[in-house]
Amino acid sequence: MRRRILDRLSYANVVATLALFLALGGTGYALSLPRNSVGSAQLRSDSVGRPELRRNAVTSPAIRNRSVRIGDLSRGARGVLRGPTGAIGPPGPAGPTYAASVNTIGDIIHGNANFSGQSGVGGRIIGFDRPVDACVATATLATVAGSAAPPATAHVTVAPGPDGRVLVQTFNPNGSPAALPFNLVVAC
Repeated sequence: MRRRILDRLSYANVVATLALFLALGGTGYALSLPRNSVGSAQLRSDSVGRPELRRNAVTSPAIRNRSVRIGDLSRGARGVLRGPTGAIGPPGPAGPTYAASVNTIGDIIHGNANFSGQSGVGGRIIGFDRPVDACVATATLATVAGSAAPPATAHVTVAPGPDGRVLVQTFNPNGSPAALPFNLVVAC
């Protein structure tokens, strides 16, 4: 009997039986996959694209929050997302602004500065009622009452000073320090 079975086995019979087994086994296995068991970790990179997706297959509820960024969208889609400019909100509180007009000898002519001290040749330390070292300061050379106009090519620099004050340094056109009049504005 054993000999008879072996006589009937042929290459064609074995291949046909194996193909039938794989076909039925593969179908049975695919049907037994749990719902949502295939995710991005199981897909090769760039294996699913526009041709493989049905129209309207991916909708807003199917997309996890913050998984699609504006850069992932086409230029046309980005343009559609831009809506009209909204209403302007109420203005915020004005930040304190400090100012000083200082003449050639270092006197405060105008502004709310409460201290002016010398710091080398052409250098002035200007102070206010509070430290302003975390603020933005700018100075310009200017014609100030009691002082001659500074030369056109002279310049001024501003830097943080000691004790939360502002250091203003003025220079002649040749770059040497010189006592020149200036206006200082500090915005916090």
